[in-house]
Order: sequence, then structure tokens, then C-alpha cells
Amino acid sequence: MDHPEVLMMATPPRRFEKADDKVIDIQHVMLRRLQTEMADLQDCAEQLIITTRSNMATQKGTLQAALALLDCEGLGPLVRTVAEDLPMLLDVDICALRLERHVLPPPGMPVEDNDDGLDLTTLPAGFVDDLFGPEAHAVLRPAVEAEDSIYGDISGIVRSDALVRVEPGDGLPPGILALGTRVEGTFEPEMAMDLLVFLAKVAEACVRRWAPDTL
Repeated sequence: MDHPEVLMMATPPRRFEKADDKVIDIQHVMLRRLQTEMADLQDCAEQLIITTRSNMATQKGTLQAALALLDCEGLGPLVRTVAEDLPMLLDVDICALRLERHVLPPPGMPVEDNDDGLDLTTLPAGFVDDLFGPEAHAVLRPAVEAEDSIYGDISGIVRSDALVRVEPGDGLPPGILALGTRVEGTFEPEMAMDLLVFLAKVAEACVRRWAPDTL
């Protein structure tokens, strides 16, 4: 009465201990099946709780990352915030915001942040369409040899990444928001990308907001 959980862990006695093999204790079988089903349900409940907490943490990190981008005062600080703050907020090893470097980039579009050398326009022309195709907005690569044009000199540490299309518009070149990790298989094609697409839209708005000041 005081510890009902013991009942689900105990092995129920058989009613026909001395019976021959022709007699089957159905009650014993039903009790064991019930115990197994209860254990499975408990495992499912625990897994659901873990998944829910993980999703809440991911959502919180994404919203904090969006606020960090919106706080930036210029393209240079925007690129630096993506590289330095977003990895911690999104629990990855590296983040990068990159735009295509066209043969004739928009006048005044900064190729490099003079304060710390963080590049913005490092992608070759046509890179975004070649990567995503005509319709896709995101690509998840469980195992990859990362490109230097995305991650620079530390591309060698990236074993899995998520790439999201960035389309600032207003005549500005397209680009990507990239998240990379050292662990192969971190990003799988079946994973939901809604939050990262939302974050990429915030990055688009920030690029569009500050680019006119450099034209």
C-alpha cells in the first residue's frame, strides 16, 4: 500500500507451479506484458520530456541570437556577432554570415571589416544557387568537407553543418548563414529548419538595414 511501484517491478508468482506443460498460466503472461508496457510508456514519457526541454532550449537560443543580430550597429558588428556570439547561443562550434562576391559588387559594399579582418563577401558568384538549387532554402549536411569560402582557415574542423539561404534583396548579393560543428552527424536531412530559416530572415533584414549606409 505504501510503495505501489514495487508491484510493477516484482515477478508475480505462478498459479500452477506443479502443473505439467499442458497448463498455461494466462494471468502470469498478462501481468508480465502489463509490466513491459508500463516500462515502455515510462521510457516514452521520459524521452518526451527530454525532447521538449531540448526544443525549448533551442527556441530560447534562437530568439536570443535574433536579438543579438538586431542590436548590431553596422555590417561589421553584424558579421562579428554571428562569428563570436551565435556559436554559444546556438550550441555549435562555428557560425558564419557570408555573401557572394560578384565581379562588380555594389559600390561601397564592404568586403572586409577593417577592425578585425572578418570577411563578409567571400563566396564566389553563383555559389548560393549551385548549393541550394532553385527552390531550397536550407541544406543540412551530416558529413562534409567544409569549404574555405564559408568558414575560412578553420574549415577543417567542421564535420557537419547547416546552411540557410540569405536573400537581402535591394540589389545586394545573396548569401548564406552557416552553422558548423566538429561532430559528424549533428545535422541530419530530416531535422526541422524553421528556427534557422527564421534566424536567416533576421540576418537578411539586418544586412538590408545597414547596406544602404555603405553604398
